[in-house]
Amino acid sequence: MKNSAIREPSLEDKLKVLFSAHEHSDTWVIAMDEVGRGPLFGPVTVGGILFKAMDLFSGDLPKWCSQVNDSKKIKAPLRKELSELIKNQYIHHTSHVSVKFIDKYNINKAIQYGVYRTARALLKKAMAINKKLSVAYILLDGNYKFQFPQLRMIHPIPQIHSIIRGDEHLFHISCASILAKEERDRLIIQSAKRFSDYGLESNAGYGTLYHRNALLKHGVTPFHRKLFVKKILNV
Repeated sequence: MKNSAIREPSLEDKLKVLFSAHEHSDTWVIAMDEVGRGPLFGPVTVGGILFKAMDLFSGDLPKWCSQVNDSKKIKAPLRKELSELIKNQYIHHTSHVSVKFIDKYNINKAIQYGVYRTARALLKKAMAINKKLSVAYILLDGNYKFQFPQLRMIHPIPQIHSIIRGDEHLFHISCASILAKEERDRLIIQSAKRFSDYGLESNAGYGTLYHRNALLKHGVTPFHRKLFVKKILNV
């Protein structure tokens, strides 16, 4: 007798199980994503939005939702337009974690700190609207296994549920991704005016050949990640 294949639950199935108790409640959820894990230059950025858990089941999404996708797949003019629409639609927050923090503690802890800061900021904004507003979970793109509390993270935050490729499959995480990328790119473009030798306006701080050659020729700026560039510079 052949064993029948066991179907892997879909993302929709998993979310229904997770939020089954909140489908008709006034519970809220935070969706988050980070941008800038791999660049040689600049901060890592975490964006987040706050929304009602029942929105996951109602299908009541904005008219422009079909244009939302993983932020890396959206051209800059549309991403900027969507960013403004998202800000108008949802309670939102974006946190930048500095190069200094990345170099001192590593990129994973920097992302974790960004998640914490973004969560705490959104919880404060939620409390300002309604002191009894309940935030049940954080939906985070990726496959992170974070532990709280840790260094500089002493206050409680909602339970985190990581979703692999969440920025491609879940509208609200895609919105968070768009906010994070738009804000980080804005900072990098400002930096490009000050540090014009590294092609930052076109590489967003990533290690392109042009950027790596510029590092060999001009050295590092205060906003290069020393942990990331030491192999390039043979340090």
